[in-house]
Amino acid sequence: MGKIVGVAAVLALLSGCASFDTAKQVVTIKAAQVADEALLLSEYQLCVAASIGSIKRRYTQSIDRANEYNAFCGTPESAVVIISPVE
Repeated sequence: MGKIVGVAAVLALLSGCASFDTAKQVVTIKAAQVADEALLLSEYQLCVAASIGSIKRRYTQSIDRANEYNAFCGTPESAVVIISPVE
């Protein structure tokens, strides 16, 4: 990301404001793509890659937490309860 900003700055200095606006748009779009990818990876980590032990420790302490996890990570078609709260 730092290299992209550096290149954008050099382009702005060498070619004027119009090019700077274009470079700024490119950097903004790229930053948005990186943020979107980070969010997808976070969701994957939570719903697929996390260990069952860590999920149980975090989300089975209450019915509300278990329901939140199931609503976020479950599929609407399946209506399967992924985790149940510990009683």
